[in-house]
Amino acid sequence: MKRAVPLLGLLAAFAVGLNLRPAITSVAAILQELTATAGLAPADVVLLSSLPVAAFGLSAPLIPLLTRRLGTELVLLASMLLLAGSLGMRALVPGLLLLCTFTAGVAIMGGSILMPQYLKELRASPRAVGIATTTFGVGAAAGASLTRPVVAAAGGNLSAGLGIWTVLAIAAAVLVWVRAASAGGAVPVREPGGGLPAPAAAAARGAARVFGPEGRRTAALIGAVFGLQAILYFAVSSWLPTIQDEAGIDRGTAANMLAWFSAVGFISTLLTPMLMAHLRLLRLAAALIGACVAFGFGWLALGGAAGSFGAITLLGFSQSAAFGLSMALIVAKTANGAIAGKLSAVSQGFGYVAAALGSALIGGLRTWTGSWNASLALMSLLALAMGVVAVLAVGREAISGAEHGREE
Repeated sequence: MKRAVPLLGLLAAFAVGLNLRPAITSVAAILQELTATAGLAPADVVLLSSLPVAAFGLSAPLIPLLTRRLGTELVLLASMLLLAGSLGMRALVPGLLLLCTFTAGVAIMGGSILMPQYLKELRASPRAVGIATTTFGVGAAAGASLTRPVVAAAGGNLSAGLGIWTVLAIAAAVLVWVRAASAGGAVPVREPGGGLPAPAAAAARGAARVFGPEGRRTAALIGAVFGLQAILYFAVSSWLPTIQDEAGIDRGTAANMLAWFSAVGFISTLLTPMLMAHLRLLRLAAALIGACVAFGFGWLALGGAAGSFGAITLLGFSQSAAFGLSMALIVAKTANGAIAGKLSAVSQGFGYVAAALGSALIGGLRTWTGSWNASLALMSLLALAMGVVAVLAVGREAISGAEHGREE
């Protein structure tokens, strides 16, 4: 059974990754219908699109605290169960649409923050890190492409399209539980004083004090990379079908374009973490990623309906590479799983707060100006900034538990 535990851990990680986007892209795929059915005002639509990302940022500080007390796998299990409950209630009780979207975001944040730490604890290879990161895009594509067919098969029942993703969350929870049981139990054995076992407690204490001056600079750069790519990714995930609809593209095709945006990035998400051993190539890739994302938004703004497929293809490939880079940086620039968890919480917490504000600003610009041109121009500028910051982050040394003692 010991040989099976690492494989079970990776399968659990992949299953968790599949659940971290459908709750968002499934809503985007049927946003116009939800708006009409629920009678949402324009401000409510912006709120609905921003709520999950706001939940990411607001709940980020809680995840490391819970993890230090309960252990990685138990918090992952709780996150997947909360996600399943939120998605189920959101589908069954339309009046809870906004509240359950928020709690689903909290659950997703648990999985997202703990993914780098979990992979670090599993001693996952760069290839496994790439595959785990790719599952985010697979889940996003599934949510975007399958929700409308499920609604159609259910006779136009929007609840069916939203609720079907509960099954995926339950499956992930089962895999996390099975892996934890196979490894000796999900709940960590506690010391007499009530804390985690001595090695885990020491690692957690080390993580809490690693950010000396150099560590803070590294964390700030990685947080900026994550934040900028998150703003751009969630803006596309939330608003692309609406942008396409206003460009004269039918809603079914627009939803499929969102799925294509996620699917086309599978390869780049998989390959980018494998470049971590090649610093010069990774720096070049970071610069190219920023330039390609910026060009893609310009193409989307100026190319119209005829150029949208090419623009979305470029954006999907390059933005997925940006996400793969940001997750790989969290894993590669830390010395152990506890430090990876802290850096993951800091960078993702900042990043998702920025993404919530950015997504709302981008949607608000559309309302204020009457077109998407100003929003897309802003997104191009943010993409260029992301490329510059990513190049700087790639060159940083890994954060180690000894740093605090050396520098302060």
